[in-house]
Amino acid sequence: GTFFNSTFINAKIDMEKGEGRDIAKKYGVYSYPTFLFLNGDGELVHKSMGYQEAGSFLNAAMLVSNPQGAKATFKERFEKGETDLAFLFDLIIQNYQSDKEFAKKVSERYFELKPSSELTKEDLMMLLYFLRTTDDKNYKVFTDNKNQFLKFITEEEYTKFDNSCRLNLVLSDSVNEKTMEIDEAKYYKLAKDKVSEVEAKAFLNQFKLNYLPSVGKYNEYAKLAVEVYGDGTNIDNNELLKSSFIFSQYILDPAMINKAVVWAEKAIMRVETGESTYILAKLYSLIGKNEEAKMYAEQSVNLLKNSNEDYTYPLQLLNELVKK
Repeated sequence: GTFFNSTFINAKIDMEKGEGRDIAKKYGVYSYPTFLFLNGDGELVHKSMGYQEAGSFLNAAMLVSNPQGAKATFKERFEKGETDLAFLFDLIIQNYQSDKEFAKKVSERYFELKPSSELTKEDLMMLLYFLRTTDDKNYKVFTDNKNQFLKFITEEEYTKFDNSCRLNLVLSDSVNEKTMEIDEAKYYKLAKDKVSEVEAKAFLNQFKLNYLPSVGKYNEYAKLAVEVYGDGTNIDNNELLKSSFIFSQYILDPAMINKAVVWAEKAIMRVETGESTYILAKLYSLIGKNEEAKMYAEQSVNLLKNSNEDYTYPLQLLNELVKK
């Protein structure tokens, strides 16, 4: 507060009322909070979105307020060849959520300039965030500094991530450009020299489990989820709940619904939340187990109410069940 009050003229504006609407339109504000740093002519010097830790927010303000920062936007400084490592690091932090492609571009220059001996845990974790395929410029940093990474992650985690980079590229090369479908025969042919068949299949299945719901292929998704998840043992809780929710919304086959019931029950045994009990209540209602559905719907209402969260949907389900 001391730094901002002595350095800037500060204003908090509601972007949905009065002049805020025009300001939002002018500067492209579409999420909250958004922080706009403007010069005396009203020109945008820097924009950042979302919650930020105090240190990162203060660093950005310091960079904006120096004479060089006041003359050009952060992106302009980068495009002109800025090489200051502290500046580049903060530019990545400020943009990794709102403009990932730009932040990745900044990270490539950052890792090109920073000596390997000085790489920190934060640097390495940031590199993993952007790295996707073996074609990425930063992949060489990943392989050249394996020993550095192994100080913070296990050999198994390193290998798993390396395999993901290899298979992401294989997957990209296996997409039929005309149909936008995956040519699985080509995928397995390209993958066989890079990883084991088991690893290749597991990777492809995980991709499909993320992809199929996004394009509305719910029945295909359901069949694969049943094959991959089995009875839910050793499957991540979030995965089980995500799948159970999709089943509760889009799947009609009672046999399939019963599979999701098992997953939701397992998830609740591990961690009980208002959301998970609602999903289970919904699933029970779909297969006609109304008493069980009512019990979990009521439980969901109470859990969400006690934590001051929205309980509209479980209450609506409970009311419907009471009428039956």
